[in-house]
Amino acid sequence: MSNRNSYNFFAFLLLLAACQEPALKQSDEPAVQVPAAPTIVGGEKNAHDSAVEMPVYSNERFRNILVNKYSPSSFTISGEARVFEAMLSWIVVDGKKQLLEGHQMASAGAPEWGAFKMDIHLPDSLVGKTLQLILFEASAKDGSPQFRLPIPLD
Repeated sequence: MSNRNSYNFFAFLLLLAACQEPALKQSDEPAVQVPAAPTIVGGEKNAHDSAVEMPVYSNERFRNILVNKYSPSSFTISGEARVFEAMLSWIVVDGKKQLLEGHQMASAGAPEWGAFKMDIHLPDSLVGKTLQLILFEASAKDGSPQFRLPIPLD
């Protein structure tokens, strides 16, 4: 064979090798892993030992807000906030009457989403009332509540 023919033959072999599908490897593992059971975010077990889906609350400044009730008067609130200087505020109201208030720091300030987790313990005198927790961002200008997120405390 001449050099030109050798070159063409070699180029043909390279092209042919590039077009070949790779051989399938046999594996003991399945191609797709399927979880054993579905996971419910914020779920808890009820009396019949089945998962109960909990509501998740959100608005422009708060997202993935979960409320876990541990007793008639104890709650843990967790989620993410995108608030000025990582400071979020909250109040507990009965109708229009403000009963409790507080502040909580998130792990990061706006424009980032910062995680937070807080516990609220109600006085025994408030147990059994129709209460709402309202998360909000206090205005940097005048402290007025902005981006209010009402959450029932049942």
